[in-house]
Amino acid sequence: MSIEVGDFMSGASWLAQLIGLLSAWKQERKSNSDDHFRDFSMWLDHHNFTKINQRISESEELQRELQSLLSSSISEIDKKLDRIEFQIIQIASKIEGFDALYRHSSPQNSALSAQALEILKLFSEREKDHEMQLDALGPQGEPTLSFIPSGISFMMDLPRLVRADVDSLVQEGLLMRLSHSRMRQPTYSLTQQGINLANSLPSVEVRSIEPTPYFVF
Repeated sequence: MSIEVGDFMSGASWLAQLIGLLSAWKQERKSNSDDHFRDFSMWLDHHNFTKINQRISESEELQRELQSLLSSSISEIDKKLDRIEFQIIQIASKIEGFDALYRHSSPQNSALSAQALEILKLFSEREKDHEMQLDALGPQGEPTLSFIPSGISFMMDLPRLVRADVDSLVQEGLLMRLSHSRMRQPTYSLTQQGINLANSLPSVEVRSIEPTPYFVF
């Protein structure tokens, strides 16, 4: 079965509208009801989104998927919507015209590259590591990210920009440079603000390299 371009765009517009309404419902939500699907449906009626509600009621499959999504806790729904928002922002920030809108509408994130956000997420996912260090362990001495105490290191896709990306995370208050480090190399820890932002970001896949043992004397 072939899909016409018009059908695809209509579907994309419908999905974007639905995601926007879910975000608005989440922010305005006042009910303590555990039946989030019913609560969302009533919210749509209250705000006169009758056509949206009608389209949902006409599709059993759509109802099932929405009920499955809204069966999660509000915090889980928050995380899923945040991940969608992040992916949309990353796509828009790379498209001419939309990149300017992104910079002016997101003053904090505009200072952060996609790789900087990947570094932040990578650090947050290293739950047993409490420090990150900039090393020069790449095949040609490129900067790498080493984590302490595990000693595992990662090579980013744009190694020449790693130092600038880490500096931008520090400037935004997402990482803190440690002055008490025993190492010569710059060493960092996550801030609470960094953890909060990282929790809204999607997981990343970064190439690891041979671990470096760390000794405490």
